[in-house]
Amino acid sequence: YNFIRTINNQEYLFKDGNLHLKSVNRISKFMKPRKTNVYFRNTNFITMDLETRTLEGVMQPICVSVYDGKIVKSFYLSDFDNEYLMLSASLEYLMHRKYHNHRVYLHNFSYFDGIFLLRILSDLSDKIDPVIRDNRIVDLKFHYSKSNNKYLYTLFFRDSYLLLPSSLRDLARSFKVEDKSVFPYKFVNNLEIQLDYKGIVPGISYFDNISQETYNEYVASYSNNNWNLRDEVLKYCEQDVITLYQIIDKFSKEIYDMFNLNIIDNPTLPSLAFLIFRNKFMPKNVDIPIILGDTYLDMKDGYTGGTVDVYR
Repeated sequence: YNFIRTINNQEYLFKDGNLHLKSVNRISKFMKPRKTNVYFRNTNFITMDLETRTLEGVMQPICVSVYDGKIVKSFYLSDFDNEYLMLSASLEYLMHRKYHNHRVYLHNFSYFDGIFLLRILSDLSDKIDPVIRDNRIVDLKFHYSKSNNKYLYTLFFRDSYLLLPSSLRDLARSFKVEDKSVFPYKFVNNLEIQLDYKGIVPGISYFDNISQETYNEYVASYSNNNWNLRDEVLKYCEQDVITLYQIIDKFSKEIYDMFNLNIIDNPTLPSLAFLIFRNKFMPKNVDIPIILGDTYLDMKDGYTGGTVDVYR
């Protein structure tokens, strides 16, 4: 004999006196289309970059540059007693009302730059709200300027690599903006080299992926042993933030021109793609449930990936 018992939102199906199936009815919300943006807005973002050196296996920041689309500001290690003070100064430079609600993009923030900045950010404020997915920081909300136990302003730190997953040099070429300059990365990894070094241009072996022709042109631009490490680090770091800013600016304009959507609220490429789907391609009169919480976990446990073996 078969019968069904219903208790609250659960159903129990018995067959021949044994429990055959248990069902749980859960209420789900449904996805709604997203509206287009009436106005184009992409000016409220900042780009930031760190340059480092590795001494005896320990990586150390030596320069920080920030760019808001108009002004480039740099901080160099030799101007401070230690890298902690340098990084603090660079972040405090951003902690002003005019940068409220700005997005601060660093290329590879979630894997590299964030390691150096998280400690400083947590020391500058006791209210930071990170969004972490797959062990990567997708978005980090930083609150600052406290008054009467209330934070007045906010910055959002993001990894531009999650939005544009390619190297900065390749992106510069794809978007046809100012390219990265060359720099002798290995030169600063020598303990005997001081950060205020001035002299001859480092040999080609200190550069990565550079042709002899490019190196010769680089050397020819200097004369009388007037190569200056500080100037080169600042120039290289500042070019990076300018290049990244131009890339994000151009990408945001292209997305708006095609879809009338602003990228500023989408920290990753998948989230942007999903926004475009909900705005332009979501089927009408079709209910797509939003699966969250226990429903998501139960369904996730019911799936397993397929195994494919390819033989030649």
